[in-house]
This record gives sequence, structure tokens and C-alpha cells, in this order.
Amino acid sequence: MIIPSPRAIGRVAALLLVTTLPLATVACGDEDDTSDASTSGIVGPVVVDVAAANGTTVDVALGRMVDLDVGATDVTGWTAVVADEEVVTFVAGRDDGGSTSDPGLETHSAGSTDVTLTAPDGSIVELRVDVTEK
Repeated sequence: MIIPSPRAIGRVAALLLVTTLPLATVACGDEDDTSDASTSGIVGPVVVDVAAANGTTVDVALGRMVDLDVGATDVTGWTAVVADEEVVTFVAGRDDGGSTSDPGLETHSAGSTDVTLTAPDGSIVELRVDVTEK
């Protein structure tokens, strides 16, 4: 069995540090990072604050999700009526005990539709969703 010397171990560690440090700093990113999905490969959802969304229009590209940020309310208690489900469909919120997922809207085709959300307390939020081609 060959046992490497401390000097050899140090050289390997230095080599690994030099080759992986640039990757680690790129992965950290910057809060002001303005790269788009075409360069990063990741397309995040459009986040909508439901508390401020009543009467607004949400613009979203086809293929992206709309995350409905419902704040501290029960994510599973929200329902929706979508006027044109060929444009978007409602995705119910989930709480499996270990993690929660906000309710959302999944895009299916370009177009516009009205969405009426009902909160667990019965209050209504109405918004319009415009889905555009990518």
C-alpha cells in the first residue's frame, strides 16, 4: 500500500482549490445578477403577491409557472376559477407536513384569461393573466 506524503496531499488539495474555487464563486452569483434563462438554463416562476394582486394583470411567458404568494394563509385553502383553462390552469397549494408549496397557475398556451381566486376566509382576488410566446 502506498501512503502519500503530507507534501503530496497538500499539492493535491491546492490543485483542487485552484480548479474548483472559480466554479464556486460563479455559482454564488450576485444579487444584481441580470442573466436570463437562455444563459443559465433555469427558468423560475413569476411570483405574484396575492395581497396586492386584485385587479392587476400578470404577464408571463409560455412555459413558466405563476407562483401565487399567499403569505401566512393556509396554502391548501385557496381555490380558483379560470375563465379559459386552455391558457392556464390552477395548481392547488400543498402542505405535506415537511414542506409547503404555494398555489399557482400553469401556462398551457398563449392568450389571456381572467382568474378568480378565493382565499380560505372567503375573500376574493380577481386578476388577469396574459401568456405570451417565449
